[in-house]
Amino acid sequence: MSDASQSPKHHDHKSVYVRVWLALLILTAITVGVAYQDYGVMNIFVAMLIATIKAALVILFFMHLKYDNKFNQVVFLSSFVFLAVFVALTAADLFDRGVERPAIAATPPTAAGGGASAEELNTLRQPTPELVAKGKELYVARCGTCHGEQGRGDGPAGGAFNPPPRNFTVADGWKLGRTTSEVMTAVSKGLAGTPMPPFESTLPLADRFAVTHYVRSFMPDAPADTDESFKKMQDALGLSGGGSAASVRLPVDQVMQLMAVPVSAAAANGQLPAATHPGAPLFAQFCAPCHGAAGGGGVKVGTLGVNPRAYLRTAPLHAATGTWRSDEMRFIELVANGLPGVGKSGITHFTRAEWHELYEYVRQLSE
Repeated sequence: MSDASQSPKHHDHKSVYVRVWLALLILTAITVGVAYQDYGVMNIFVAMLIATIKAALVILFFMHLKYDNKFNQVVFLSSFVFLAVFVALTAADLFDRGVERPAIAATPPTAAGGGASAEELNTLRQPTPELVAKGKELYVARCGTCHGEQGRGDGPAGGAFNPPPRNFTVADGWKLGRTTSEVMTAVSKGLAGTPMPPFESTLPLADRFAVTHYVRSFMPDAPADTDESFKKMQDALGLSGGGSAASVRLPVDQVMQLMAVPVSAAAANGQLPAATHPGAPLFAQFCAPCHGAAGGGGVKVGTLGVNPRAYLRTAPLHAATGTWRSDEMRFIELVANGLPGVGKSGITHFTRAEWHELYEYVRQLSE
């Protein structure tokens, strides 16, 4: 008996292999082509569809699964079924979990007008290496988006503001002065009529001093502090009394019960122009780097990982959907929790009044 009669029937499909190879080349060219296109949230699905077709061709023809016996085909395909079950169970566990509401930092009524001991103030007044290093970290996180990495007023969010952010490397034109106490006052109270927000309710006393010392490191010939400006700062910030200003943390549910906190009637009714709205500085500092200065979106906030040229971009606020437009509590919950998986991190340090002002401002941008 010949060997041919004892062996399985051999399939000679050279022409099929050539066609499959050409199809893979075409699909590779399509992969490169779509990498230059932006399909928004569909980027990942388009990339995975092309990759799946290419993998299926390789498995069916080059790995001979199409011509294998039925048992091996069932075993191979069953592995994908088990994978799908695993993914489904994992997704069910992930999406069925309850939302754990994070704590929101809020300033107690006594913090702004509280005070610090004379010893503590005199210690913080001195620019130690530790304070300057801490100030650099805070500056990068809180100030660099407007004032720029090198303090030249050229941050990515600063171009939309008039007047523009302060250039710390220029010696003239400082509204409140350049001493430690004068800069500390500006950091704490902000500058009325400009996008510069107050930080006395969102940063502890030591952190504000740290930022102040780091900002002064940009200055040419930074002037020494004086007892007169130091006393003026204490009076302006309510630091003349005893005790140390501190922040407390409250759950979202408890914060939302504090709806009686007064805000300006004009802001509550959305009558203020966007440029002067009290929520504008908060949006500029914490939201504009990702959502754009006017909420237009389109900012790259990450890559999808399948192809380096497939970017994750923010959507315009006017196209956003959800109950948050009419539900301030839902808005706070979304901002505080963030949106895992789509590049939206959580923000949890606003005071009750700041949450309201930011909400009203974002609502205006989304209309």
